[in-house]
Amino acid sequence: MAGPVEVAPSASLRPRGWDDVVVVFLSDERVQITVGTQTETRNYAEMGFASKKNGTPIRAWEMLRMIAIEEGILKVASDSRKWAEVEKRVQEIRRIFRSVFGLADDPLPYIKRTRRDPEDFGYHAQFKIGLGPSYKY
Repeated sequence: MAGPVEVAPSASLRPRGWDDVVVVFLSDERVQITVGTQTETRNYAEMGFASKKNGTPIRAWEMLRMIAIEEGILKVASDSRKWAEVEKRVQEIRRIFRSVFGLADDPLPYIKRTRRDPEDFGYHAQFKIGLGPSYKY
């Protein structure tokens, strides 16, 4: 399977850290990205989530949208059968986001389940992500 198309980092979207980044899905194919006072609207291809093979969205785009639906937390138990598939998609999102935003640290760290807080586990977006009003209606 062909990987995603490489996208050059945006000169205008240069956050100091992941907490400066806001990603809002406007539709199945478009997001609005805000960093500080700069806002851009991009489709999946402009973000680097298009297949080199046929230009359609790669599966990592669907995973990113799932993270938006869940408002930044993707819960997958590490013993789940889907673990390898999810981890592969998260790795793709990490690589693309690091490239687009020019940040080296992990945008989606995995928080392990603990006895103290058994419900707070999974991949936690270090950036703000959600669905815009236009997506919801």
